[in-house]
Amino acid sequence: SMILSTFSGVSFPLIKVAEERQVPLLLTLVASNSAIQPDYKYTFRFFFLSNQTGVAHFDSFKGAGVKPLGIVYLNDEYGVSARDTIIENARINKIDYVEDSYNPGSNDFRSQILKIKTENIDAVLFVTIPPSALKSFISQARELGVAVPIVDVGGIIPGAGGIKAVGSESEGILTSAT
Repeated sequence: SMILSTFSGVSFPLIKVAEERQVPLLLTLVASNSAIQPDYKYTFRFFFLSNQTGVAHFDSFKGAGVKPLGIVYLNDEYGVSARDTIIENARINKIDYVEDSYNPGSNDFRSQILKIKTENIDAVLFVTIPPSALKSFISQARELGVAVPIVDVGGIIPGAGGIKAVGSESEGILTSAT
């Protein structure tokens, strides 16, 4: 027997089951740093860690003198893990930041965008999973006059179906290949 699970929300309850029953659990599309622990003997992940995508652009930010950053993140296991990594690296690099979260399933980001826009940010990091959320965020940010670089933290655009889903809104967006 073996369990295959995708996405953090479904996978986290299965970790306990797999470990208790000693059944291998293969995780994919689970980027939360807490998904894998040293004492897990039956849980394996085949996906990037949020702490890998959360730091991908800091050398560029530091070199360009980017201060402050806007961080808008998905309020779930993945988004919070990515946010924590981004904030840790912002502090290490002495980069100020302003942050706001949104709930899974949200597609209206205007309040988050307005909050970070008032802080005169130099770039915004958007942490999401669904391409439709990224497309909505980019569109709404442009609609509200955000003219700073937008970073697709999770590598949604180069992912399977990402460019097709985000469409022309992907033009000029910084991303990471995962």
